[in-house]
Amino acid sequence: MLIALLVGVGVSIGLVAIDGSFLNFWQKWSVSNHWFVSIARVGLYGCAISTFYLVRRHKIQYKESSVALNERALLRARIGQLILWFACFEILFGQAVLPRILELLFT
Repeated sequence: MLIALLVGVGVSIGLVAIDGSFLNFWQKWSVSNHWFVSIARVGLYGCAISTFYLVRRHKIQYKESSVALNERALLRARIGQLILWFACFEILFGQAVLPRILELLFT
């Protein structure tokens, strides 16, 4: 969360400091390289979810066996929820399915 906050603040400061020509370039570049951006985004989220899983699993290893079993089950359920949420958001927003559906409905 701290990294996301720092990136958000950095992007905000960058947007204030630069002119609009870079934004137009970035928009054109990201549209022409849509699949590359999608693969990079999925890879970053995959790394974040994997890191979360590995850190939590490492913490669980040092607990009692009965508590550890319950926490492992909860961890697997939580990872499944994170993957499901990410897949839904990626399909709706990352692949622009939601804007296309809205455009289709309101045209």
